[in-house]
Parts: sequence; structure tokens; C-alpha cells
Amino acid sequence: MNSNLLDVDKVDVKIFKGHKGEVNSCSFTSDNDLFATASDDKQIIIWSVSKKTRLCELVGHKGPVNTCKFSHNNKILASGSHDATVRLWKTSTSACMNILFGHTKSVESVSFSLDDSQLCSSSWDKTLIVWSVENGDTLYTLTGHTDCVKACTFSYDSHLIASGGWDNSIRVWNIKPTIKETGDQAKWLLRKYKKLNDEVYVITLTGHTGNVQAVAFSKVNVLASGSFDKTVRLWNPFNGNMLKVFYGHTGWVKAVTFSLDSTELASTADDGTIHVWNILSEKCNKIEQDYTDLAQYCSFSKTGGLLTSGAAAIV
Repeated sequence: MNSNLLDVDKVDVKIFKGHKGEVNSCSFTSDNDLFATASDDKQIIIWSVSKKTRLCELVGHKGPVNTCKFSHNNKILASGSHDATVRLWKTSTSACMNILFGHTKSVESVSFSLDDSQLCSSSWDKTLIVWSVENGDTLYTLTGHTDCVKACTFSYDSHLIASGGWDNSIRVWNIKPTIKETGDQAKWLLRKYKKLNDEVYVITLTGHTGNVQAVAFSKVNVLASGSFDKTVRLWNPFNGNMLKVFYGHTGWVKAVTFSLDSTELASTADDGTIHVWNILSEKCNKIEQDYTDLAQYCSFSKTGGLLTSGAAAIV
């Protein structure tokens, strides 16, 4: 990671203003040139980082927009709203491509599979839905959480989906296990999973003592979670074992993200700080509130810099 990242005297802060309500979510394109913000004002705004300007507004949701996410190929933006719908928007034209109905309460998070063929959404209705991006069909409805499912994410190989709930638990879903995973030589991969049906297996990870707000996979399939219990935890998603617990935040952890080489983990919290943890040494560096402005989102760019947003974006 860039050694200047945590030198607060050298942090370049760009502030983008335009929403009339609280900003709930942010997503950058893979080249970090565009980003989208979702807000309580029922709008999504697309911004240009390089031009430091607003490009367009996406209007259509009937309630606050809680989440948004660009597809890996940057061609589609997915959004989820308090109106219980998921919308798919075409990036090149800003047109709404499809409205996905299926949830009965507010949609809290969305995540694309690596090949962008599937989209997972999580909701206050305690379920996750896996959709076909091509036609909007419901592929799977995942049940088991006993409270709001606040976060969901695909693993890098798209074999797993992790979800974080306000029942203090994390669930890892193995959708349609491959022949290799169900063969005699590799059944250990599923030995701690519960078989829900012929196509869905699930394991429950427990240890957090507060609402689980964020989950993220590394490229080597380590799972991270952030919670209202003020901790960040690392898990082995295959056997459910907790690997590490990171302490240091004094507020609710809102977001977690791995660096591209999987050696560092960033977390944001409502204590007004970003923590960057070295996975191996457990050393932690911290950026203070004056520079993050209560960031609700964080991710690493391809160049190793850290991108955050709340009321501000640091790039």
C-alpha cells in the first residue's frame, strides 16, 4: 500500500455535494473514474472523480436508497431501496433496465457475482434473494437469519455468498456446490455446512455480540466482518472457525474491505476513524475524523490508495 496513505498531512480530500438527504452508500467503478452515491433523498447521483462534478441523477425509487453497487464490468449499477425493490440501471445511458420485485421490506445491500450474471440482495425481511441479472428472475431465496440482513457479498470465485445480520450472526451460503466439492475427495469442504436442499448449503458463524453491519471476502477466501460490538473479525468460511479479532474502534463498525493483495484490511466506524490493519502483523494505522468525515464506505483502488465516502470522498 502507498506509504503516504496514512500521512494525514498528504491526504487529498475531495468533497462532492449535491444530495438533500443522508448518503447511505457509495460504489466506484473498477477504474475509479466514476462513483455513485445513494441517499435518503430517493436519488442516486453519478459523479466524475477526475472532473470533480456531478454527471447525472437516477430517479425512480419511491423511498430512501440504501445501497448501490457497480457491476464488475461497470456496465450496470444495482440499487436497493426502502421501497423493497432492487433496480438495475444501464451505466452508459442512466436508464433503468429492470425493477426486481420479491422482497417485502427495505433492501439493505446488493452484490454482483464475479461474472455479473447474478445479483444478491439482502433485506429487512430477513431474507436474501439471488437474481438473474439477464432477465430478473429469482434464482434462490435464502432464509435463516432471524433479523434484518444488513450485508451480503459474493466471494471472488462466486462459489460462496456471505451475509451479515442484525441477529449478530454471519451466514455463508454455498450455492449449487460443484462436483468437486461434493465428491468423496473434497467433502470436507461441506462437512460443517447444513444442507438446506440439493442446491444450497449454509454454515452459521457466531462470535459477534452486536449487529453485523458489514462483510467482505479477500481474494484468498478469508472472510471479514464488522459489527456494532466495535470489533472486526476474520473467519475461515469453509469450516466456520474464527481466525482473528481486531480491537480498536470505539464506535459501530460500518464497513470493511480488503486490499487487492489481501494483506491489509480497512474498516470504518461511526467513531469517525478508518483503521487499516495488517493481516499478518495485526499492526493498525488510523486516519482520524477530520479527514474521513464519518465515512460510511471504504475500498482500495487498483493503485493501492484508499477510497472512502460519507459526506466526503478521499482518493
